[in-house]
Amino acid sequence: TAMRSGAKILNYAEVVAAKKTDVWTLDVKDKQRDGDFTIKAKVLINAAGPYADSLNRLTGLTTRHKHIFSKGVHLIVPRLTENKKVLTFFADDGRLFFVIPMGSCSCIGTTDTPVETLPARVTDEDRAFILDNINKRLRLKKPLTMADVLSERCGVRPLVKEVGAKPAAQGEDWMNLSRKHAIETKRDQKHITIFGGKLTDCLNIGRELCDELEHLRVPLKRNDEWVGESLHKYVFEEAARKEGLGDIQFVGEGTLIDRLWRCYDQDAFTILDRMKADPTLKQAVSTQSSVTLAEFSHLAESEMVVSLEDALRRRTRLALVVSHEELAASPLLKKAAELLFRENAEREWQRYFGDQSGHTPVRQATARV
Repeated sequence: TAMRSGAKILNYAEVVAAKKTDVWTLDVKDKQRDGDFTIKAKVLINAAGPYADSLNRLTGLTTRHKHIFSKGVHLIVPRLTENKKVLTFFADDGRLFFVIPMGSCSCIGTTDTPVETLPARVTDEDRAFILDNINKRLRLKKPLTMADVLSERCGVRPLVKEVGAKPAAQGEDWMNLSRKHAIETKRDQKHITIFGGKLTDCLNIGRELCDELEHLRVPLKRNDEWVGESLHKYVFEEAARKEGLGDIQFVGEGTLIDRLWRCYDQDAFTILDRMKADPTLKQAVSTQSSVTLAEFSHLAESEMVVSLEDALRRRTRLALVVSHEELAASPLLKKAAELLFRENAEREWQRYFGDQSGHTPVRQATARV
């Protein structure tokens, strides 16, 4: 969406130094090619989430707000129920606890514990807490153990606090913090920091950010168009049905038409065109998911994928819902890697899978909103 609006996106780029004169000058390290370059900007917006405080320290700015971190962990297991709805319970600590449908799997959790070090890591205590609570709350044929866990998700929510305020205890204050955000502007420095916030509040944060930019006399072209689901959905559904995609169904995901539109919105038209040009691209790369070769072809050109890990963890959820061993044995995933990396496919394959002998990992994905 940002690129469609004219944004320039830099993937795997780290700001290593910054200074303010008449404009901001940022020294940036290319983490992929081990090179350096410089970016100049009239206004610097710090939207680094949990890393916003460290970026402000790098730029030498002091702020009225800071972050504290709440760690959340989920475990992904084979599907526990045919129920299509999210199941909600109260865990032993009184917090909400969920079983979330995830295709052929269930996502169970979460934890909510203070941490100070990033990135957050899953601990044995986290795993025991989740497994103990789910085994108490569902009548399963046999209790879940770590042997049932396909993958783990772990990350933090940055909670905004005023500098100097007393530490929040877990409980009501902790819950209230998780729903707040703050936008702090240093007008003399032409610098804006976004603290806290949630995905559910992103549109409000965006509007407030635009207001602050206009106060800094940055000309904006406000867009009053609908920002939700594209109105072209029904056009896509009709075109996809003509290609037989309505007949391709997968447990927990509905038809392939449903999932493509839900995941890609208007880009689903491009993926459909690829399938029309080469019907073999309709094939799913795993029996445990409906992700197709056509999607990998699209990822190669439009999603800034630089590693197989990017594709399997951060563009699709294959690494979360399909066992490592099945992915490594999939000839169609090998084909997908070729679509992504062409002559470098084998190198990227070995980089991700390596030697499979005796390898039974539980993978962590570090993301939380």
